[in-house]
Amino acid sequence: MPNLKLIDSWSQSQETFTQRVEDQIFQICNFSPSQNPSFESLNLFLINFFKRKSKKVRCKITFECAKSLQIDYDDAVKIAAAVELIHNASILHDKISDEFSESIKNKDLVNNNLISGDFLISSAFLLISSINNSCLGDLIKILSKSIMVTSIGQINDLSHEQKSFNLNDDLTTFCYKSGSLIVLPIELCSKLHTTLDISNLLQELKFNLGTAYQIADDIDDIESDLKDNNNNIVIRYCKEHKINKTEGIAQLQTIAISNLDQAIQKTSLTNIKIQTTLDQITSYLRVKLQN
Repeated sequence: MPNLKLIDSWSQSQETFTQRVEDQIFQICNFSPSQNPSFESLNLFLINFFKRKSKKVRCKITFECAKSLQIDYDDAVKIAAAVELIHNASILHDKISDEFSESIKNKDLVNNNLISGDFLISSAFLLISSINNSCLGDLIKILSKSIMVTSIGQINDLSHEQKSFNLNDDLTTFCYKSGSLIVLPIELCSKLHTTLDISNLLQELKFNLGTAYQIADDIDDIESDLKDNNNNIVIRYCKEHKINKTEGIAQLQTIAISNLDQAIQKTSLTNIKIQTTLDQITSYLRVKLQN
């Protein structure tokens, strides 16, 4: 007999799901500082941080994947919130290194970003640990590994500024830095859905989607990165090949689109129902690459 509660839950819109996720995040961040006034600054910092405009890409990926796989709705909300918390923690931690010259002048900036990022990571683990499933241990391992891999990607990204350009090295870093968190909701939802080992597919998707996402992101940020002298694959690629910005962007777009096509092809060969999710991700990235 079909699970009518599950069918009814997934009849709700993506917007409703996203709102549930946002409510979950604000509930975590809006803890009462009354018992300890020293928490008040952290409380206000997090609330203001999450009020900023955000596309909630990973939340949308979770919705599409969990709906396709018919994951428990409440568990899907927890997964989406946990992944968003990890993503935002990485943004806070990245700001310390990306704005190092400002960070060493501003102790409050370092403290707020570091402590808030740590708080979000611990909150993500708390959310995942509340999922009542026999594979809970595996979910915790997946989350832990994703954070470790993302950290390695960030370290590699910082070190690229001191190294000569190597496209394969940059693309591998994109797999670590961006691909891991993009694929994380698919990885968590799949673990709740099946015992099949799809680790090889997921690793390939991390490379393909991470490459496309980071190229699109760096193209989008090219003007500000040129102004601020930030690490950007477009700038590095153009210098290495002695071509202008327009040619470099066109060539990198081709590389990104090729990786999106590979991701779609690989997913079509698997028995697990994540094709719709990949279609959504690749469609979003194709539009981002052309804008």
